[in-house]
Amino acid sequence: MAPEPGPLSAKLAAVARALPTVNAAAVAISVLAIGIAGLCRKFRPNWPGMPIAVLLASVLWLVLDLPVDTIGSRFGGIPQTLPAPALPILS
Repeated sequence: MAPEPGPLSAKLAAVARALPTVNAAAVAISVLAIGIAGLCRKFRPNWPGMPIAVLLASVLWLVLDLPVDTIGSRFGGIPQTLPAPALPILS
């Protein structure tokens, strides 16, 4: 991974170069989740909007079988156990 460019113009150029790699399904799911959370906040402020949005977006992803990367598909999953204790290496 390349280091983050410093000046704004270099950052905008990096974003422009990355635009062809944008996953439209992931963007659509994200916008939908943000919209659901916002609507819950406006019309039902006592409801937990973000968990509802995440749940509905997850169900939509599962039902439609959208090509959206998950932690497991991108990074190999989350370890199911804690690492074994070990002594630090002293030199």
